[in-house]
Amino acid sequence: MTALAFDTHQAVKNLQQAGADEALAEAVVTTIGTALGESVATKMDIQDVIAEIKIIKAEIKVIKGEIKSSELRINAEIKIINAEIKGIKGEIKSSELRMKGEIKSSELRINAEIKIINAEIKGIKGEIKSSELRMKDEIKSSELRMTIRLGAMMVAVGGLIIAIMKLF
Repeated sequence: MTALAFDTHQAVKNLQQAGADEALAEAVVTTIGTALGESVATKMDIQDVIAEIKIIKAEIKVIKGEIKSSELRINAEIKIINAEIKGIKGEIKSSELRMKGEIKSSELRINAEIKIINAEIKGIKGEIKSSELRMKDEIKSSELRMTIRLGAMMVAVGGLIIAIMKLF
């Protein structure tokens, strides 16, 4: 701070005229002079503060511009990231649809193969049933032939017995 112009000699005279002795007057003037010198701002001090405020305001304006520039850059980056996210979501949706199609295709192919296998099983069951019926027929036929042969043998044995009895 700049020193304040203070006429200490005149102040001491004024105090002495008011009834103060010289030592008291000088002590009061010194104390007041010291206090004024430390705490009172001059026009020059105020102008210095105003100049500093103007500098600070200019710096704040620059910082605000930098903040605005950063904000614009960040918003642009956010838009780019959002576009990338949208693209990734599209790729995921496309992959999902493709996989669903592949799954459906696999299901259709498997179902067709199951139908073919079921038809083959049905055919095999038919063949088994047919073979079973043929075998039953063959068994009945064999039984019948055996019965006929057995009957023929019995007739032959009976004839032999009759022939042997005639001999005796």
